[in-house]
Amino acid sequence: MQRIYGRYRDKTDTDLEKTRKTHLDGELVCTAGMIFTGEKQCELWAVFSKKLIAHKKTLLKSLKSVLFDFVIPANDIKRITILSRIGFSKSQTLLKHLGFHQCGIIQKNYYLYERLM
Repeated sequence: MQRIYGRYRDKTDTDLEKTRKTHLDGELVCTAGMIFTGEKQCELWAVFSKKLIAHKKTLLKSLKSVLFDFVIPANDIKRITILSRIGFSKSQTLLKHLGFHQCGIIQKNYYLYERLM
């Protein structure tokens, strides 16, 4: 697998949302972002391609590194929420590996996951 690269806009953005696109061998394999929902709180979202999901261990290690070593400290985030469609077990498994806990159901179609820092 060749080097994965992307773009991250830092805390100096004035937007309430930050996004990142990641390419692998010139192909878009991930787009993700965070929406600030309150002081030191955000909601995360991400979409991964099948090509990236095929590298589960690398994906998990990279997500942990980017989120917990860079994004969260750089933005002083204390609470993160994520929605996961009910029935999408791969998503729920990934969130559990990242330390998120299911804390509710939204609109009968989504589980609400949360992590406090």
